Amino acid sequence: MKTKILAITIASVFVLGSQAQFFGADHNWNNGPSVSAAVEVSSLRGLHGLDSLSIAPSRNKFIKDGDWDRSFDDQPPLIPHKSEGMPVNLSENKCLSCHSQENYKEEDASKMSGTHFMTRDDERLKNLSPRRYFCIQCHVPQVDREALIGNTYVNLDE
Repeated sequence: MKTKILAITIASVFVLGSQAQFFGADHNWNNGPSVSAAVEVSSLRGLHGLDSLSIAPSRNKFIKDGDWDRSFDDQPPLIPHKSEGMPVNLSENKCLSCHSQENYKEEDASKMSGTHFMTRDDERLKNLSPRRYFCIQCHVPQVDREALIGNTYVNLDE
């Protein structure tokens, strides 16, 4: 019985595959179905090919003393300094060396909000909540740059 089922399955795959032209000599197994028309794809890089040289991006100018209005309620504060080279991973969180409850006064840094010590059930924790450990999933560095893509966002308060 198992042999009959296996034979029927193999025959079905072969018939369906030949109908879809998968088993032809001209089929390229790496690229899937071929497309006859060339498609022009552009990205934020523009029309530069990945293998061609492009102009190096200008350095980011970080806004250190900015006083930014928040665009929406409960928007996380922006980071007013570079964050490159400051690891935030399972074994280390460089943000905590300045912004933790123990270090913020000595480092003259802003203190983490009390919400970073709350569980989903609004229970207070002694240490940083695991769901708030990866700072850069909410907080981003603020730089003085032109937007990469257009933005039509309008604050409802305006």
